[in-house]
Amino acid sequence: MSETPTPEEFSRLIESKETQELNPEAFGLVMTKVQDINTEGIGFSRIGCIENSLDRVLEKGLLGSPGPEADISKWAKQAKEEKDKLVFFNITGRYTTPSREEYKRAGAEDQYDELWGAFPASIKNVGMVANGIHVLFDLKSFREDSRGVWEGNKKMRQRLPHHFYAIHGGGGGESQNSQGQTLADPRFGFALKQRIAPRFFTGIVLNLEHVTRRVHNIPRQGDYSLDYKNYSNEENLIKAKEIAELMMKLHPDKPDLFLPVYDVSGNLLWPKEMGYEQVKEFIAQRDKTKEEG
Repeated sequence: MSETPTPEEFSRLIESKETQELNPEAFGLVMTKVQDINTEGIGFSRIGCIENSLDRVLEKGLLGSPGPEADISKWAKQAKEEKDKLVFFNITGRYTTPSREEYKRAGAEDQYDELWGAFPASIKNVGMVANGIHVLFDLKSFREDSRGVWEGNKKMRQRLPHHFYAIHGGGGGESQNSQGQTLADPRFGFALKQRIAPRFFTGIVLNLEHVTRRVHNIPRQGDYSLDYKNYSNEENLIKAKEIAELMMKLHPDKPDLFLPVYDVSGNLLWPKEMGYEQVKEFIAQRDKTKEEG
């Protein structure tokens, strides 16, 4: 990976043509969106594998249920008539973890440390599902409703105002973060009514794993286990390039909708490869340059 840019190099970086398939203007637009993905207050939603849903989300946005597979015109009609479509997501720094006792009562205490033992305000431990791709989005254009909402209660879904979000299922109890905001249970997260358009997206995070089935010696149904192996950096770079090509295919004349792509550790994969610490230095220098005019 390249070194962290100096102030002089920063100006040249924005004007550079070295990056994949992007002209300097488009490259600069993407780089203005680069962020530290562990910063509190970033909305993100897991959408699954690129093969079955990312293209629809990048084109139509995050739609309230029935989801991105729905025809957009049918979804709009249903959303207008039923007034209860919800998008489910999490917010960095806005979740708490289940208690060890809860896992113990379920007979799964051995899984507690693996899943929740070192749960940071980051995306990695919320995904927990192989081949996960997360879309980041800006919450500034949405408002929070403190009353909470529950997917199974139609009246609660309908009372949530349009473009408002609330803790889903009332999870999280009385726990609060340093800013006095109530924390959610990440298994339920938050719900927003009723669409997050692509113009609000700020990035994509890859949390990808290879999944293989290991068959045990006794040949009967269920005698196998799943092995997981994280994508290598090279594999992440290849996948990031595929996503970049998809964005350019979907929005050939709208470079403002191109998004930076990261791995789950916060390293930037596209449009320029940068390590996590380099990303933070880049952001600091970019913001300083902006302030100095």
